[in-house]
Amino acid sequence: MLLDEIGTFLQTNSIGTLGTDLFEGFMPDTPDACVAILEYPGSPGEYTFGGATGAILEKPRIQVMVRNTSFPAAQTKMAAIYALLDAVTKQTLSGTQYHRIQALQPHFGMPRDINLRYIRACNFEATKDVS
Repeated sequence: MLLDEIGTFLQTNSIGTLGTDLFEGFMPDTPDACVAILEYPGSPGEYTFGGATGAILEKPRIQVMVRNTSFPAAQTKMAAIYALLDAVTKQTLSGTQYHRIQALQPHFGMPRDINLRYIRACNFEATKDVS
Protein backbone atom coordinates (compact mmCIF):
# COMPACT_ATOMS: atom_id res chain seq x y z
CA MET A 1 0.00 0.00 0.00
CA LEU A 2 2.85 2.43 0.78
CA LEU A 3 4.18 2.43 -2.79
CA ASP A 4 0.67 2.81 -4.23
CA GLU A 5 -0.07 5.73 -1.89
CA ILE A 6 3.18 7.54 -2.69
CA GLY A 7 2.95 6.71 -6.40
CA THR A 8 -0.58 8.06 -6.65
CA PHE A 9 0.44 11.19 -4.73
CA LEU A 10 3.36 11.82 -7.10
CA GLN A 11 1.18 11.22 -10.15
CA THR A 12 -1.52 13.56 -8.82
CA ASN A 13 1.17 16.23 -8.42
CA SER A 14 2.36 15.85 -12.04
CA ILE A 15 5.66 14.09 -11.31
CA GLY A 16 4.89 11.32 -13.80
CA THR A 17 2.37 8.75 -14.96
CA LEU A 18 2.25 5.40 -13.16
CA GLY A 19 3.40 2.60 -15.45
CA THR A 20 4.72 5.01 -18.09
CA ASP A 21 7.52 7.02 -16.47
CA LEU A 22 6.73 6.51 -12.78
CA PHE A 23 7.28 3.02 -11.36
CA GLU A 24 6.66 1.33 -8.01
CA GLY A 25 9.18 -1.23 -6.74
CA PHE A 26 11.57 -1.25 -9.72
CA MET A 27 13.26 0.89 -12.34
CA PRO A 28 12.87 -0.58 -15.84
CA ASP A 29 15.49 -0.31 -18.61
CA THR A 30 13.25 2.09 -20.52
CA PRO A 31 12.26 4.89 -20.75
CA ASP A 32 15.47 6.89 -20.29
CA ALA A 33 13.66 9.53 -18.22
CA CYS A 34 11.76 7.96 -15.33
CA VAL A 35 11.15 7.88 -11.59
CA ALA A 36 11.21 4.78 -9.37
CA ILE A 37 9.86 4.45 -5.83
CA LEU A 38 11.49 1.66 -3.80
CA GLU A 39 10.58 0.49 -0.29
CA TYR A 40 13.12 -0.61 2.32
CA PRO A 41 13.03 -1.31 6.07
CA GLY A 42 12.15 1.63 8.30
CA SER A 43 12.18 2.44 11.99
CA PRO A 44 10.17 0.58 14.64
CA GLY A 45 6.50 1.54 14.98
CA GLU A 46 4.99 3.56 17.80
CA TYR A 47 2.74 1.90 20.38
CA THR A 48 0.12 3.05 22.85
CA PHE A 49 0.87 2.73 26.54
CA GLY A 50 1.37 -0.96 27.23
CA GLY A 51 1.46 -1.88 23.56
CA ALA A 52 -1.24 -4.55 23.93
CA THR A 53 -3.08 -3.55 20.77
CA GLY A 54 -0.04 -3.38 18.49
CA ALA A 55 1.57 -0.44 16.77
CA ILE A 56 -0.58 2.60 16.07
CA LEU A 57 1.98 4.27 13.79
CA GLU A 58 4.44 2.76 11.36
CA LYS A 59 7.58 4.34 9.95
CA PRO A 60 8.41 2.80 6.58
CA ARG A 61 11.16 4.18 4.37
CA ILE A 62 11.33 4.72 0.65
CA GLN A 63 14.01 5.66 -1.80
CA VAL A 64 13.01 7.71 -4.81
CA MET A 65 15.31 7.53 -7.82
CA VAL A 66 15.20 9.76 -10.90
CA ARG A 67 16.97 8.79 -14.13
CA ASN A 68 17.58 10.95 -17.18
CA THR A 69 20.06 11.38 -20.04
CA SER A 70 20.40 15.03 -18.93
CA PHE A 71 22.01 15.83 -15.58
CA PRO A 72 20.10 19.13 -15.15
CA ALA A 73 16.78 17.41 -15.96
CA ALA A 74 17.46 14.65 -13.40
CA GLN A 75 18.45 17.20 -10.77
CA THR A 76 15.41 19.41 -11.42
CA LYS A 77 12.97 16.47 -11.23
CA MET A 78 14.56 15.15 -8.02
CA ALA A 79 14.44 18.62 -6.45
CA ALA A 80 10.71 18.83 -7.23
CA ILE A 81 10.07 15.40 -5.67
CA TYR A 82 12.18 16.29 -2.63
CA ALA A 83 10.22 19.51 -2.04
CA LEU A 84 6.87 17.77 -2.56
CA LEU A 85 7.44 14.74 -0.30
CA ASP A 86 9.36 16.57 2.44
CA ALA A 87 6.41 18.96 2.82
CA VAL A 88 3.83 16.24 3.59
CA THR A 89 2.47 16.90 7.08
CA LYS A 90 -0.91 15.71 8.42
CA GLN A 91 -2.18 14.73 5.00
CA THR A 92 -4.34 11.85 3.80
CA LEU A 93 -2.90 9.91 0.85
CA SER A 94 -5.23 7.37 -0.74
CA GLY A 95 -7.24 7.09 2.48
CA THR A 96 -4.24 6.69 4.83
CA GLN A 97 -3.28 9.41 7.30
CA TYR A 98 0.36 10.48 6.90
CA HIS A 99 1.60 12.48 9.86
CA ARG A 100 4.91 13.31 8.19
CA ILE A 101 7.16 12.37 5.31
CA GLN A 102 10.70 13.51 5.98
CA ALA A 103 13.77 13.49 3.75
CA LEU A 104 16.62 11.71 5.53
CA GLN A 105 19.28 13.75 3.72
CA PRO A 106 19.60 16.10 0.75
CA HIS A 107 19.13 14.38 -2.60
CA PHE A 108 22.32 12.95 -4.02
CA GLY A 109 23.91 11.59 -7.18
CA MET A 110 24.43 7.90 -7.78
CA PRO A 111 26.82 6.31 -10.30
CA ARG A 112 25.66 6.60 -13.89
CA ASP A 113 24.09 3.42 -15.20
CA ILE A 114 25.47 1.14 -17.94
CA ASN A 115 23.87 3.42 -20.56
CA LEU A 116 25.53 6.48 -18.97
CA ARG A 117 22.24 7.94 -17.77
CA TYR A 118 22.30 10.17 -14.71
CA ILE A 119 20.62 9.01 -11.50
CA ARG A 120 19.61 11.16 -8.55
CA ALA A 121 18.08 9.76 -5.37
CA CYS A 122 16.78 10.59 -1.93
CA ASN A 123 15.63 8.52 1.04
CA PHE A 124 12.49 9.39 2.99
CA GLU A 125 10.86 8.14 6.18
CA ALA A 126 7.09 8.30 6.52
CA THR A 127 5.19 8.35 9.78
CA LYS A 128 1.70 7.06 9.06
CA ASP A 129 -1.25 5.35 10.65
CA VAL A 130 -1.15 1.56 10.57
CA SER A 131 -3.48 0.59 7.75
